[in-house]
Amino acid sequence: MTLPTDFKILVYEREHRGHRFSTVRVLIEALLALQNATERKLVIVLATTAAACESEEYAEQLAHLADRFETRLIGDDRLTGSGLQGAKQKLDNLLKLVRTEHFDHLYLPYGDGLLQLLALRLLVPGARWPRHLVTEAIVMRSNFGYPDVSLKSRIASVVAMWCPRIDRLHLIDPLPYESIANRWPALTQRINLMPIPIAPGVPIAQAEARKSLGLPLDAKLVVCVGVIDERKGVDALINAFLALPANEERRLVLAGRHSLKVLAILNQTPDAPIISINRYLSDDELNCYVNA
Repeated sequence: MTLPTDFKILVYEREHRGHRFSTVRVLIEALLALQNATERKLVIVLATTAAACESEEYAEQLAHLADRFETRLIGDDRLTGSGLQGAKQKLDNLLKLVRTEHFDHLYLPYGDGLLQLLALRLLVPGARWPRHLVTEAIVMRSNFGYPDVSLKSRIASVVAMWCPRIDRLHLIDPLPYESIANRWPALTQRINLMPIPIAPGVPIAQAEARKSLGLPLDAKLVVCVGVIDERKGVDALINAFLALPANEERRLVLAGRHSLKVLAILNQTPDAPIISINRYLSDDELNCYVNA
């Protein structure tokens, strides 16, 4: 049998905030490096939104590679309704893509939510899903490995773990991976524990990092970087910091895009010893704040 000339790879990532596009960049660079190892031409397709393509994240992480992959614009960047409704929208967009265009391999760099719904949909008799399509996904949160997760959420996650149409799952949290290995060791043939897929930062001397960022050189800094929101407990962190005895040498540094709730808390305490940088951070800036 003669194989098609092209091997088409779909990278499906609607969201661009946080380190999503950093993960996509690492993946695309790795796929491009495989080209010399295969006789077939690799065609990489990134499915994302128009807003994502216009974002600062895209400009830094992917713009320099734009001539090496194709783009498919999907949906709108605003997912309406609940988290479940948003996941359904993501799934509908994905199903439309794989049913109307031939792809050989699918990567879901952030499979949470979408992955569980896909697995449940594939349980329905007669569900349309390309049989030849090899599917890999990264599960970031893996909360099924923790004791306080609802039974409904746990069942949905376990269904995704067992779904035979999802060929490879990558976890970044060792606790859920250990839970799977202990309960269902056979699943470890399809489930892999991997490092967080972002490029490592370069160590910088603390004084040098603080100087480059304009931070106090001698202060005691508590630094939180990335997306600054209540999902990470930043609201609790701010309240705990404000409950400490006053100390002018101590500062809380919040660097990254702030949620509306975090901004509301900061607006209520304008004189607090908090340094707020509410914007997207480049990789170099992020690395500096970590080293500071």
